[in-house]
Amino acid sequence: MTLPSLEAFKANQNEAIIDRELFHPNPKVLKIWKEMVKDTLKKFPSSPEPGVPTLDLSFSKNVSSSEQDEIIKKVSAFLTSYKGDVARQNFEAVKTIALLQKELAEYQASET
Repeated sequence: MTLPSLEAFKANQNEAIIDRELFHPNPKVLKIWKEMVKDTLKKFPSSPEPGVPTLDLSFSKNVSSSEQDEIIKKVSAFLTSYKGDVARQNFEAVKTIALLQKELAEYQASET
């Protein structure tokens, strides 16, 4: 299976991924996801950086375990397009999780 080019991926699948793969029943969380995915798609490098760090799936203490499970499932769905390239998949997972942690922290700060 050939992966689409980055531009084709952005143009043809961005909204489908946001609406279908990253659906979340909580509209506030869905809004965070939509922005996170759009921002992540804009920042894709042309190739993975060397020395991919170990994945860190720990999240803020303020995020419930059910939300953590949902986040991990959604990140996995988002990364499916890289299943043939483990290094790239790990790299994108690290970036995506880091961005999500930042988005959640900012959202939680704005709610208090």
